[in-house]
Amino acid sequence: MKEKVMPQIAYLLLAHEAPEHVAQMAQALARAGADVVIHYDRKSRGFDQLTTLVKDAPRIHLMHDRVRCHWGDWSLVKATRALVRYGLRHLPRATHFHLISGACCPIMPYTQIQPILAERDLDFIETAAFDAGTWVQSGDQLSRARHLHLFPERWWKRGFTWLDDLQRLLGVHRTAPQGMTLHIGSQWWCLRRSTLEQTEALWAQRPDLERFFKYCWIPDEITYQTLVAHLVPQEQHHDRSPTLSAFSEHGQPFEFFLDHKEVLLECDQFFARKIAPSAQTLQHDFLQAFLSDQITPRHIQGDAFLALKLRDLARIQDTLYPFWMDTNTPLEPLTLRVIICHTEALGEEIAQRIAASLDMPSLGYPWSNRPFDNAPLPEWREDPKMRRAHWSELIERSCAALNTAEAVICLNRGDTRLLSWLAQRYSIQVLWLKNDADADQLLDERAVSRAPHSPQAKALARDTLAAYDAAIEALSTLQMTAPHICGWAPALRAFGCPDPFPNTHAFEETSP
Repeated sequence: MKEKVMPQIAYLLLAHEAPEHVAQMAQALARAGADVVIHYDRKSRGFDQLTTLVKDAPRIHLMHDRVRCHWGDWSLVKATRALVRYGLRHLPRATHFHLISGACCPIMPYTQIQPILAERDLDFIETAAFDAGTWVQSGDQLSRARHLHLFPERWWKRGFTWLDDLQRLLGVHRTAPQGMTLHIGSQWWCLRRSTLEQTEALWAQRPDLERFFKYCWIPDEITYQTLVAHLVPQEQHHDRSPTLSAFSEHGQPFEFFLDHKEVLLECDQFFARKIAPSAQTLQHDFLQAFLSDQITPRHIQGDAFLALKLRDLARIQDTLYPFWMDTNTPLEPLTLRVIICHTEALGEEIAQRIAASLDMPSLGYPWSNRPFDNAPLPEWREDPKMRRAHWSELIERSCAALNTAEAVICLNRGDTRLLSWLAQRYSIQVLWLKNDADADQLLDERAVSRAPHSPQAKALARDTLAAYDAAIEALSTLQMTAPHICGWAPALRAFGCPDPFPNTHAFEETSP
């Protein structure tokens, strides 16, 4: 039986910064046996340093004809096309071309990726129907291609918005290039050589394509997705990006940290984006693993469940908090009784009863997604992100408005960072509740799966809650009681509730 020839991958690397890191990653990819073509943003510093670092390195090709790249702009597609043309012309042995960025990191060894590409003769690219309008998490997806975008959004936001609103008012509706149906998806793909040869031929035959895509907004998520869907039958492409990426509801990319390593090792995608700058150990470990011959089973297929676990893994991103906030500033003493309960309806009910018993106000869940009405707050009253950013001001204004130095508040089980900061600034006592409905609540709030939730979804949600709980348990300095450990009556007494506590039986009924 003739041995199957393994594919030869060429990595097309779009880099914008950090030349030392780019060189390190390119060298690791090349040592594994892959070719690497690097396009380094013309407007960025560090090209000379990168040139020195990769000089004479086998299999690494550094492009000198570079494009000035801007986010959301045609220049990113232009740079990608330059990489593709270079790869097709100079790398005749390459069978697949994988587009990655300098912020990507391999999470699967090269010797494991090759058999997957050999066994599945497919293009790996996400191609969602554009007109469905459901791929983008926030903002108007349809106007990206239907309107002309002449002004860079990040350079001149006012002009960008004015022109978009004007076209909406006039009913402007650009149509797709003749014979094509628009598609949208992740910028990062792995395409076969034959597919890219077809796209290059199509660019040459149809100048109308560039005229259309050039004036789309964020065309790097529309152009190749549309061309591949037009040229390649559906059964010949795997409709998911080979690069794992997760985004918040505000469209901000999620960063992977060292404690995500175990989950990333379970993922069936080839690369992950973005690795946090502080997670150098994670980056190093995966680059070393890329060179190994070890084949590991990959159990997590698809991004939705994984994004739940990664996006909320007992961490609140540092970028949500102003660095100038000093948590050690002396203040009027405040005493907070904190109830940790992920199911908000249950948590609020218990908080109100305890607050009434202790004769103090309850602030409910101050940092949830619902409007907050307990204090005279500025314009960020409706914005949960801003309420989190000004967490101490929210507590202090609320207590001042209610003329109290004591209050009951609720947190969900993932708010470990907030809990830690509250303990640094105020006198707090914690009542930690677990409930059978928490897994459903977590799945519902992140819209990860439709109810009724599958056993697999609930299992992953329980894993996520377990990660939250591990982070809570690590906060050993807190005065904390938990009914699931010592029972409701002792927990309530330790929490400062009068004994006997009225309606204790009602809490017993909701105990997990």
